[in-house]
Amino acid sequence: QGKDLLQRGLSLMSFNSVYKAVQLKHTTKEDLQHQLMHTTWWPEHNRSKKSFLKSLQQEQEGEFKMAETEMEIFRAFITTQGLPALEED
Repeated sequence: QGKDLLQRGLSLMSFNSVYKAVQLKHTTKEDLQHQLMHTTWWPEHNRSKKSFLKSLQQEQEGEFKMAETEMEIFRAFITTQGLPALEED
């Protein structure tokens, strides 16, 4: 019944309007296909992003550990040598 109703509606339109309706249906289909592709790729995008951020985090953790170690060396030096020893150099 829906098909009959659609055919009747189309038969009342001009050729130009039917043509434009076909164009609209085509662009709607293409839009939905692009949405589907986007939705399909979104998890892959998130996996790549997560992997990248983990890599950066590991690098930053390494830099932080090095900075902590350097700070401990400075702290130990100041504790054992005192601040005046720093002023001599």
